[in-house]
Amino acid sequence: MKPILIYEGKPSWQIRERLSLLCSDRDEYPTDDSEKFRDVFFPEFSNILEVIEPPPGSFIQYNCYAHVLGLKGVIFKEVVVAVIEEFKQEPTDSPKTGDIVIYRNTQMGNKLYTTIEHAGILSESKKVISKWGEGALFKHDIFYVPLSYGNVVEFYKPDIKELASEIIKKRKTMGLEVEETPKYILRQQLYEVHTKKNQS
Repeated sequence: MKPILIYEGKPSWQIRERLSLLCSDRDEYPTDDSEKFRDVFFPEFSNILEVIEPPPGSFIQYNCYAHVLGLKGVIFKEVVVAVIEEFKQEPTDSPKTGDIVIYRNTQMGNKLYTTIEHAGILSESKKVISKWGEGALFKHDIFYVPLSYGNVVEFYKPDIKELASEIIKKRKTMGLEVEETPKYILRQQLYEVHTKKNQS
């Protein structure tokens, strides 16, 4: 397997656009109801994706970056970017089970590998296990992911996990945020503000 893979049209972009609904369209694939998600999810993608874990729901939400780093919550991708750039990590040319899979988007006509959009873990079957937005944790072929997740893939050694802990400590010391406030907490805060306004 090459250290850098480039999307060459398989699967089709139409399929990849359709896969985007699995992490963004709550009406068609409700991510806040595990059983209902399973019911509507199959059989359309049953031969393409394996659900490792159904959507966790708002109260225990996490994202792809938290998953690959072994953390909880919704970790900003800037943490992964900082690990790669500050510790000068290079893609491996011999990816193995457990390695970190990084998805990037390139600018049209530009060979530079630009923004990181997604991350997963390479499985023993050379498939990727990754968390899709607020949706499920899936096992899938490398490019069987939403189109927005990118057209270039790189493989990194799991050392990134330990290095990420250093980056997180450093950023917190500097007063920088490393994760999003969970949506259920934001909703609670908005509710409290609205309640106070009505009471005053």
